[in-house]
Amino acid sequence: MSAQRRMAAAKQIALSFLVQAYQRRDRVGLIVFHGARARILLPPTGSVALARKKLRVLPTGGKTPLAHGLALAYQVAVRELRRSRSLIPIIVVISDGNPNVACFSEDPKADAFKAAAAIARRGVPALFVDTNTNFMEHGLGLALARALHCPYERFETLAAGLGLSHLLARSGRQELFYWSPD
Repeated sequence: MSAQRRMAAAKQIALSFLVQAYQRRDRVGLIVFHGARARILLPPTGSVALARKKLRVLPTGGKTPLAHGLALAYQVAVRELRRSRSLIPIIVVISDGNPNVACFSEDPKADAFKAAAAIARRGVPALFVDTNTNFMEHGLGLALARALHCPYERFETLAAGLGLSHLLARSGRQELFYWSPD
C-alpha cells in the first residue's frame, strides 16, 4: 500500500479516535514525528474541528524520529497529569515501528525502546497501531507495544473494524492480529 493511502487511512483512524474522544468530552492532542524531530501539531484540546483541520496537513514519508515522538507524548501526558490528577492520559501511537532517527544516543531503535519503557514505568496507558504493511519485513511495532505494556493492533484490522477498508489496498491475503498485555 502506498504511503499516501496509509496516511489517508491513518488520518481517518485518528479522526475516529478524535470523534469518540469528543463524544466523551475528552481532550486530545496530536504529535507528529516526521523529519529530524517530533513536534506538537495540536496541544490537548476539546475541539474536533481544530484537530480535523490539523490532520489535513500531516506530512508523509521521510525520517521517523519515533523516540522523540514517544518522549514528547510522555512529556505532554505528564504535564496534563500535573494539571489534573484525575486525568487518564492515553497515548495512541500510529507508526510503522521503524525508527531511523536517534534521540538520546546513536541507536534509534534503542532510543525508541527507552522512551517506551519510560511511558510504561509511569503507567500511562497506550495503544500501538502498526502501519507496517510489509509482511516480509516486520517492524518493531509488536516489540514496542510490549515495551509500552499496551495493546497492539494491525493497521488493516483496525481500519476494517472502523469501516475504513475502502482506504486500504485490496489483497487476497488478510492477516489479522491483536495483542494485549492483559
